[in-house]
Amino acid sequence: MEALKVRIPVISGNNLEHLSSLFSSSAFFLLYTIFTMPGNQHKIKLQTASSLNLEFLKELIAEGEIKEALKLLRQMDIRDDSAIAIRSAQFKRLERERERGTISRPEYNLELNQITHAFLSVIDNIPREQQLWGSLKVLNESANIVSSNPIDLSVPTKSDLEKIFGKEELQDINWLQKALNASKSVCKVTLPNNESGSGFLLPGGYLLTNHHVLDSKETAGKAKIIFNYLTNKDGDALPQSEYKLDSATYLTSPEAELDYAFVKVIDNPENPLSTWGEVRLEESREPQVGEKANIIQHPGGERMKIALPDEIIGSFGQHLFYLADTKEGSSGSPVFNQKWKVIALHHAGKTEKDGDGKKYQINAAGDKAYANKGILMKRIIEDLKSKGIDLLA
Repeated sequence: MEALKVRIPVISGNNLEHLSSLFSSSAFFLLYTIFTMPGNQHKIKLQTASSLNLEFLKELIAEGEIKEALKLLRQMDIRDDSAIAIRSAQFKRLERERERGTISRPEYNLELNQITHAFLSVIDNIPREQQLWGSLKVLNESANIVSSNPIDLSVPTKSDLEKIFGKEELQDINWLQKALNASKSVCKVTLPNNESGSGFLLPGGYLLTNHHVLDSKETAGKAKIIFNYLTNKDGDALPQSEYKLDSATYLTSPEAELDYAFVKVIDNPENPLSTWGEVRLEESREPQVGEKANIIQHPGGERMKIALPDEIIGSFGQHLFYLADTKEGSSGSPVFNQKWKVIALHHAGKTEKDGDGKKYQINAAGDKAYANKGILMKRIIEDLKSKGIDLLA
């Protein structure tokens, strides 16, 4: 590997100060590893980092370079990065609103200022051992070794820096096909009063949506669900298929609890329900902060839309909190992970524009944020099992 080499004869107090100056002025953040070579030669290898000059990082944030700061933060090995994930999600949401023109300049500047100060506070609380200066201190303490051999500092060339930054988000192209397959099982739920929601098919030909969409057996008996309510690549409407519900099978959990409605779909031999398949459920693991959520939905009663991957920022009680976009009418949508398995039933959301100033508590630590929230699918599966329905059988 070709590399730029900087040679420093002996590590001493003065040389360490020079090394610190070199790091703080560099555009790169570097991690060193000390190797003891034959003949008592000591070599320090520098590579793209998980130990950072946090003072420089704070300068980036203070100067408005939050995107660059986030890239570097994601390279750090932090045991509990929930606070960083929350601030990151808030910044991404704010930038989306700015790009869409849905926030005024004064509102944008005010919220950006709040996020900036919050980020600075988060950085101040990063454990010292994870900071570059902590690493330099360790190096200084080990600098009693006096060697006539020079120290070789190898800095990767540009080609070596063309890597994934932060968490890898590349997907196989078949990820898109899996999304289309998953979308087949998502439907629009329409009510006699012309209101609507979203829902999806579970194993056994059952519909799952929110209790606040189908709030009673009577409502379920009058509702209908519509599949294939979408457009093709040319924007033309596709033929849709309608079904009714068997209200006698209606099971539910109130809005204040798990907010679900579960009911059998009445099949149509001329247009079999099996045409639309069923969603896959995540059975083996809990969704984690920093992972992505995708939502296929019928916002505002419109033809099918998808909210592409956005961050999960918390989990508390029966709720999962995420930043993927939704609208009124998205209630009852499936929340998918990146493997297109359902991890939650979309339930509600809250933004600063709601005006009540009340944020959701998003974790056991008491952190609060504006977010969308869903009911963890695991909790719904457990509740249905207690009522005699085993979705995993």
